[in-house]
This record gives sequence, C-alpha cells and structure tokens, in this order.
Amino acid sequence: MSGEAVLSRAGGAFDYTPSAVLSGGGSAAVGFEAATATLRALYRADNPRAEAAGLFIVSAFDDELRAAALRSAPGQRLAGGRTEEPRSDAYWRRWLAGVRDASVAVCDAYWSRFCAGGLANEADCRLRMMVSMVEALKWSACDCCGPDEVLWSRLSALLADAPESKGMCIDGDIPGIGREYTRAFALHSAALDRLELPVAVAAFHLVELCLPLLSLRRAAGQAPQYVASPPTAPVPRRQVRPNGTATWHFVPWAAEELLAAFEVRLSCDDVPPALDRASPACYLAAVMHLRRAWSLSPAVRGHRRYSTTGVLSVARGVEECRDCVRDREAPIRRLWHARDVGYGGASAFVPCAHAVSLPTVDELLGMRFEDGDGWHLYVVRRLVIEPEGITFGMQSLSRQVSACRLEDGARSMDALLCDQPHRGQVVRLVMARPLVRLDKSIALVSGGHRLALHALGVGMTGKGFELHRFQVR
Repeated sequence: MSGEAVLSRAGGAFDYTPSAVLSGGGSAAVGFEAATATLRALYRADNPRAEAAGLFIVSAFDDELRAAALRSAPGQRLAGGRTEEPRSDAYWRRWLAGVRDASVAVCDAYWSRFCAGGLANEADCRLRMMVSMVEALKWSACDCCGPDEVLWSRLSALLADAPESKGMCIDGDIPGIGREYTRAFALHSAALDRLELPVAVAAFHLVELCLPLLSLRRAAGQAPQYVASPPTAPVPRRQVRPNGTATWHFVPWAAEELLAAFEVRLSCDDVPPALDRASPACYLAAVMHLRRAWSLSPAVRGHRRYSTTGVLSVARGVEECRDCVRDREAPIRRLWHARDVGYGGASAFVPCAHAVSLPTVDELLGMRFEDGDGWHLYVVRRLVIEPEGITFGMQSLSRQVSACRLEDGARSMDALLCDQPHRGQVVRLVMARPLVRLDKSIALVSGGHRLALHALGVGMTGKGFELHRFQVR
C-alpha cells in the first residue's frame, strides 16, 4: 500500500485512521510498511497537506505504532501461559525492518513540525519527540543498524534546552527529557544487535524496569563506561579507561541487584509478576546479557586486533568450507575486505554493491586472503549495517583447518578438523548434523593417518553446524 494511495482515497484528505493503516489486513509487517509510506508521503517537504496534518496525525501514528509493535512482537506470552504461533525467519526480518522504518518515519515527521515552529516547540511535544527518537534508535540497533548520528544529534539538541542538562547528573527515575536520554544510553549499551529478536524484546522491558536505577554523571567512574559529549560527539562510545573528558558518563551498576534477583527467580521457575511481556526463557537470557553488559568488570577482548587491508575469499557453511579447504572451487565467489585481524577473531567489510545473500549471526565462514596459502575458520558473532555497507565481527575457530573423515564402523561422514591431532590431546571438529554414532568408538581419518577418538561433547552449536570435542587415543 503506497502512502499516496492512502492519501488519495475518495471522501477527504484524511479518510483513514492510523489504526486502520497499521492493521495491514491482518499482517503487522504490512501495516508497518503502509504506515511508513503514508507518513513519508504526508510529511514530505513539498506537500501542502503537511501543515494541515500538523502534530495530530503523527501523534496518532506514534501511539498506534508503539501499541502495534508491542502487541505483535515475537515471544509474547498469551493467556494461560501460551505463546504465539511460530512464524518464519523471513517474516520476522520483514517485521523488524517494518517497525524500524515506521519508527524513523514518525521521528522525521515530528522533526519537520518541530522545525516549522508553533506547538511542536511546546514542552510536552518535545518530550514526545524524544520518546519517538529513542524508540527508533532501539529498533535500528535491534536490526543491526549502526548508530544513527542524525537521531543522536537531534536528541542532543533537545537535551541542550532541557533543565536536566545543566546539572551534575541525570537520573532515570525523574520523568522528562533527561530520563529518555538516559534510556537511549541504556539501550545503546545493551548491544541489542547480539540478541535474537524475542530476547531483545524482553531486554527492552528490562531496561524500562531498571531505568529508575540508571543515571548519567559528569564525573568518570573507575570501570569501562559508555560516554558522550553531545555538542561534539553525540553518539555514545565505550571507554575502557574513562578519562573524564566526556560530558556524560553512563552509570548502570545500581541495577545489578535488581537484575540478579530476577535471574535467581527466573532460574527457579518463579517468574516475577512484572515480567509479563515475554517468555521466561527470553527474560532469563536478556537478564544474563544485561548483567554482562552492565558489569563493573565487563568482558574485554582477550587478544589485540591489528588493522589490516586485503581482499578475502569467503565460503559459507560446512559444505562450502570443506570444498574450499580441499582446493575445490566454491560455487559462489565472494570477495570481502579485511578490516582487522587477531588471534581470537577478525572483522571484514562488505560494500553495499556486494551485500546480497549475506550470512547472519552464528553462521560458519571460511576465509582466505587472496595472497594467502590457507583457509581460516570463523563464526559470525555480530554484524553492523552502515550506509556504505556491512561490517562483520567474527570469532576465530581455527587457523589451520583441514578436511577429514569420521567413521564408526558402519557409517562415515566428512568434517572439518580445527586442530593438529596428537595422541592424548583434545581436538575440535566442525560438522553438520552428525551421521555417525558418537557414543561408539570413532575413527578419525586425516592425511593418510587413522586415529581413535573419544567423544567429549558438543563445544558449540551454530546455524547449520556443530563443533564437537574429542580426545585422541
């Protein structure tokens, strides 16, 4: 449904309601897309109807959009503890892109009215704009989009005129512009792009519950913090050693006791009544994630990364990786650009022109520099969508991967060997779903040698692969 089609319906300029547009004929994803098209068409700069629509229409869309997103989000708990009917991954990708785009369209419509002056500059309207921008940032981060500098700059502009910005701290327990700015910091620090969508939805709610315990301070703390300087560097960035030069420092540590209590109760199947928007499993995963993200001693990268350049050949999935390791030509030739590399991982960049059918988080990749002599094995851990392309962050599984075969006496299967096998030591093998009996005596055939293995268990699972650990006998 195009925005112009909605606006040109017979019977008047506004012969529709936001709830009808967002209904999407029963599909929330379609409704979000229709709302985006309608708002873009109505509030474009050269549309004379924008002045007549004013704040009333965009405010109505804002309220209905948030209600529709909450109502249709994945992982919802229904009456009687039931969960919604499962939908395909493709649907949820469309759903997320739809709610993200619609949220940004609401923000842009508000901002166009704000720049035009009038009622849009009133305090309650400024707060509405602030809330809508934080919502847009939330959904964009969830969809692996990089920080939106335009939205962060607008947040900073609204904060600059608020009384809260003049003090030494901004507390999340006081409603207003400052509270929404603190919520934006909290969501930014939560690394939403690393979460499955149902878990991210649970994390949104946890951030709201924790907000009275969160704050921003002028002074730097002793632990790694997210910091920002609105006039010069509005997008928050993480400082491992805060030096006090930033304007605002995010202080989340008072929320630890509440999150720890939630984790204990959820682990005992005692669901707190406040956690009523998602499944207990999603809440538990979200609580554990936020506790790590907001810890006084958060996880840090174990190995240094070194900036590099060069073209990478890329294979996806166990089968392609196995063929490439055996010096067979991959069915699809993918060329990415290396950004940095270290002992524990690497990152690579894919320009927009080549961003077709790209891997997702937890997918297996094989990589080799164009001038290199061997393949490395990685698993995708995060991706960030930027205007110029997509950056992939990857965990290293092996820098000396080789092809091998496993046999149990009745059946055999191909696998990828991550380590050099030596008697008495542990090796890791990557495979698709095992076709051999791992509870039996297993033989490893590699490089003309045959070695007995004892299964130690699964070390990692990903999309389309499993990493198993074995002891060489």
